[in-house]
Amino acid sequence: MNKLLLFLSLVLLLSCERKSYHYIIKNESGVDIEFIPYVDNVPNVQRKVTLLNNDKIDKTFVTVHLNDVYRLTHAIFGKVGLSHVEIVFNNQKKIIYKNCIGTIVTCNENPKNVFHDDFFEKYNITYTVTVEDYQNAVDCNGNCY
Repeated sequence: MNKLLLFLSLVLLLSCERKSYHYIIKNESGVDIEFIPYVDNVPNVQRKVTLLNNDKIDKTFVTVHLNDVYRLTHAIFGKVGLSHVEIVFNNQKKIIYKNCIGTIVTCNENPKNVFHDDFFEKYNITYTVTVEDYQNAVDCNGNCY
């Protein structure tokens, strides 16, 4: 009887469906962009990721454990705890998105925030940086770093 219970438990555990996350990040802004991670509110320019105009990042993650969770930012930087992500447009303009996860404030006020719930709760996401994003970014006069 114990062997049967052990066998059934093992079958149940191994037959759990693994979740697959598929993230595509496109640059359709008209200029090259860089994603700069912030850890504890400090930019880490050495870990920046460059995305050329009309290029994309395409990543798929498959969960190993039932509690594995992936976010859009993991497709860019891997699984690191970020406080902010800055998008720099050709060293001319920039946008900074704040991580609100685990705080009282919600990230959902700006649908383009890379920490928005939609980029966490869904399994297939295409995030596009657009010309409009570039136009709405803050001018940094060629000195964004």
